[in-house]
Amino acid sequence: MQVLQTLPWPPLSVGEDLTKMYFRSTKPVTWSPIFGLYDLGPSDVIDLSTYFGAFSLTSWCSLSGIDEVVLRIKISGSAKIRIVHFKPAETQEVLAEKVITNNPSSDGNWTEIVLGNLSGKEGILYPVITVLEERTNIEALEYATTQTPCSEVRMAIIMPTFKREVFVQRNIEKISKILPDYKGSISLIVIDNGKTLNIDPLPPEVTLIPNGNFGGSGGFSRGLLEALDDPRHFTHFLFCDDDIEMEIETIRRTFAIWQYLGDESVLGGAMLSLSKKDSIVAVGGFYNSETCSLVLPPPMSSSLLPNLIDHDLPRSTNYFGWWYFSFSRSVYDLIGMPLPIFVRGDDVEYGIRISKRPIKYVTLLGCGVWHEDFMKKKITLVMDFYSTRNMKIINILYGQRSLRTLLFKALEYVFNNLLLYRYTQARIYLYSWADFLKGPEHIMEQFRSAPDFHLQLMKDYQLESVEGFKKQPVENPDSPLPTPFYLKILILLTINGHLLPGFLFRGGASQRVEDYGSFKLKNIFRFKNVIYYDENTDKGYIHRHDKGAFFSIVFEAVRLSIRTLMVFTSLKKRYQDAFPQMTSEEYWREVFHKQGKK
Repeated sequence: MQVLQTLPWPPLSVGEDLTKMYFRSTKPVTWSPIFGLYDLGPSDVIDLSTYFGAFSLTSWCSLSGIDEVVLRIKISGSAKIRIVHFKPAETQEVLAEKVITNNPSSDGNWTEIVLGNLSGKEGILYPVITVLEERTNIEALEYATTQTPCSEVRMAIIMPTFKREVFVQRNIEKISKILPDYKGSISLIVIDNGKTLNIDPLPPEVTLIPNGNFGGSGGFSRGLLEALDDPRHFTHFLFCDDDIEMEIETIRRTFAIWQYLGDESVLGGAMLSLSKKDSIVAVGGFYNSETCSLVLPPPMSSSLLPNLIDHDLPRSTNYFGWWYFSFSRSVYDLIGMPLPIFVRGDDVEYGIRISKRPIKYVTLLGCGVWHEDFMKKKITLVMDFYSTRNMKIINILYGQRSLRTLLFKALEYVFNNLLLYRYTQARIYLYSWADFLKGPEHIMEQFRSAPDFHLQLMKDYQLESVEGFKKQPVENPDSPLPTPFYLKILILLTINGHLLPGFLFRGGASQRVEDYGSFKLKNIFRFKNVIYYDENTDKGYIHRHDKGAFFSIVFEAVRLSIRTLMVFTSLKKRYQDAFPQMTSEEYWREVFHKQGKK
């Protein structure tokens, strides 16, 4: 009997939003993370149509070929068990029903319900358990199969980290507890980009590799090379971030499905919200080559049954975030190494490359990790640099949007920042643009010294924060009335005050406080200083009106636009021609060899 997935029990003292990802009950019940649900009484109903409790027929049976599933449950007391199939058409069908009467202590005593002819079916399976007598306990529940695995799996978990000691040590401790169960078939490789971790002794099957700060792409690539060189000959790899929270059952399910899923597949885990635990922030995504943009599905609640079905249904996907991403050695042999672009966009590009091959994108209910939401990342100019430059590289390799439109969008971004006095943001955008125009040879050479380049970038581009700033209600709150027409014309003709003489600005030390995402030009018109407040860091960043900066940036933006028009066609060919070298093992080994590492 091969166990496919087990129902984990939630930690104690958690909120209802987390508990209902494991089980639902008609009234409050007691449970233990070790002993399960206990002291249940008549009319208690335990419904496992949940994120961790349901079984995905779509992924296990339609995509992985499982035909027979055995529901196994350890229960003492009396209960009625119904197995429900919830289909994509939102119809329910009871596949099996069983009554357990006066079952003695469940220790070592499993009740089994066998379900057959499931191959090719979609939707989810889940049991609904109605308790029939006092002091009934549900200790464990799992889904298993008698089918022999198709593949022998040896999986390397690769986790880069950079000065997040608390997060990564917590995850090492959690993952290392299950590694002995797999007798060498799962190993954890931690790439320490900050060289700050000191774990002595290391748990068995955990390898710690000090590494220069080559960012996420460098950390994952270093770990991938370590796994490729390992004499155990790993068949599968799992990329995951260091700052995630996970249910360890997620790794068990990943390993289990690889035993049945074909090698020409990749598996992506969902991003779950740290702030609202039962919210699924993202499951896959799609890079649209026509708009040159990454589109993510809208967040959805894991509490709604239709969302659990949608979680695993095939969709237009060519992106899985590297917060949790697994693939086979066969896929690696086809695709190669990541692009050397430090951070931001490396996972986007890798997904696009995979989509060019006949490879299945698979998700699995219960395979998700809690992660900081996209929109709650703190503001850093350095990350803006990498995001902008790397997306330009991706767009020139895969995008189909016209050059005219791309230039318009670039200039629109620059001018929007200028109108808001965000000159530093505009400058780093132009720097990333210029860096991109230098071509792939420059990108590869720059990456060889990525740790030094990144440090210099952080020194050169910093927002000026206001010491001791606490957000207060602004003196002149927004008027509910529309902006007067004359004021709109004045803002337009003076380019939001950049053509106004200084004596027409508000006098004294007047300044305006705005939220960082604000684009209300009327609110800052004729203010010399604006403090933009970032709620994620609870800091205020001061931006000063500067005519000289405005015109120098405009000049540079025009210069880069002309340069782009002149070289774009030849630059596209250079990136395409250099791409095989950029993503080759040979190049990556050379990078790490020069750092004295491989």
